[in-house]
Amino acid sequence: MKILESGEIPPPFGGVTVHLRRLLDYLVDDGFDLTLVARRPPQSLDPKIAIVRWPTLPRYLNHMEFLRGLSKPFGTGVLHLHSNPVFFAPLGCLHIRREGSVLVTVHDQMIDDKLSHALPHERLCFRELTRSARVRWIAVSDPIREFLQERDVAVDRIRVIPAYLPERHDETASALPQRIEAFLHEHQMCMVVYGYRRDFLSGRDLYGFDFSIEVLVEVLRSIPNAGLIILCPDAQRDSDSWQQLAGEAATMGVSSNVLFFLEPVAAPLSLWRRCRVMLRPSLTDGDSIAVREMLSLGRPVIASDVVPRPAGAKVLPLESTKHWATAVLDYVRQPDSDQHESGLAGNNYFAVKDMIMASLADVS
Repeated sequence: MKILESGEIPPPFGGVTVHLRRLLDYLVDDGFDLTLVARRPPQSLDPKIAIVRWPTLPRYLNHMEFLRGLSKPFGTGVLHLHSNPVFFAPLGCLHIRREGSVLVTVHDQMIDDKLSHALPHERLCFRELTRSARVRWIAVSDPIREFLQERDVAVDRIRVIPAYLPERHDETASALPQRIEAFLHEHQMCMVVYGYRRDFLSGRDLYGFDFSIEVLVEVLRSIPNAGLIILCPDAQRDSDSWQQLAGEAATMGVSSNVLFFLEPVAAPLSLWRRCRVMLRPSLTDGDSIAVREMLSLGRPVIASDVVPRPAGAKVLPLESTKHWATAVLDYVRQPDSDQHESGLAGNNYFAVKDMIMASLADVS
């Protein structure tokens, strides 16, 4: 039976897009009948996967999602939503009313904010999804599961499954862009901080790029030639926020120790392996794939305590950059590890596959 995977695959390179691309690889290998529902045709796609182009309309026309879907294959098999479940709730309602089932993977904790800005019919449709026996939910973290339960989603319809899926092939030896290679060569040790784009929450840097630069300043007191790589693949490099951040780095006297790499890296695992520590001082999070990738390579991660973190990550509050710098230096003093923690990946794909099979059973 047909599986309609709704979302985007790289580019751009973000946690959700990478998750979906890897999931499609696994599902193709398992022989599923797949259709990708995406805003734009991907640059490359396995020929076994059909494509339904689904351009996003302006918000005030979103009521047409339901009507547009009438002429598309919605209502057959499982519709698996990865993007904004509030915006696409009308499409989900169309699918279940035409006897299909819906699987929703919730990748972040921003649903309350999305609901507060939603159109009335979007909120009504989302409410219907939370109560339907034809809808199952994957929460990438326990806080998301708790939020869904507060929204009256039945406990037996939710499963917590981290978003991290390992690559089907080893990319850790892949070549890196020359600017990154040169920066790694010029610095004694490098930290990395990753965020999909420069976003703000209540006026604060969501991914903590500014906080990471302040941590670097403290680390430089002990390691004068340390470096920090800021990787933000969907950045608008000419935006005022980036210009301001670069100016702050210059004011602190650390411009030569910071690399702003504001474009995709095709093989990020290769970068993670070359960096000594990953910083994740985010203000909130879903289930960071980058964090789990770093840990899977046996590399240390220091992350904020705003959400539960995977085993192996060092968790600190966002109170003192000095404490974060001390943690970085503690890791640097330890022998460099290059061991794969393969168990960290667990059986996440098999858990997702189980949910897909359960959703298929809902329509059989």
